[in-house]
Amino acid sequence: MRNKNDLTADEIKLVDRLEAIIYYESAKPYTDMDDGLITECVDWLYEILELPRLTQEQIDENIKKIFCEAEKRKKNTEF
Repeated sequence: MRNKNDLTADEIKLVDRLEAIIYYESAKPYTDMDDGLITECVDWLYEILELPRLTQEQIDENIKKIFCEAEKRKKNTEF
């Protein structure tokens, strides 16, 4: 795994632009987002920063945690 200190100036510019695209797209209403573009940008970030990929099992577990947390919050706000 690399951090920005390990990158060349060109790689830093590319990472900054990819992050900006992800931010810009994800700020749109979900019906207007280009999820394919976001996915491509994230894939490039993983490649450049040499981040480890999650297994499908890890992804499923994280999704389960998100929904469990949402259910807890929903229950705490109900009267």
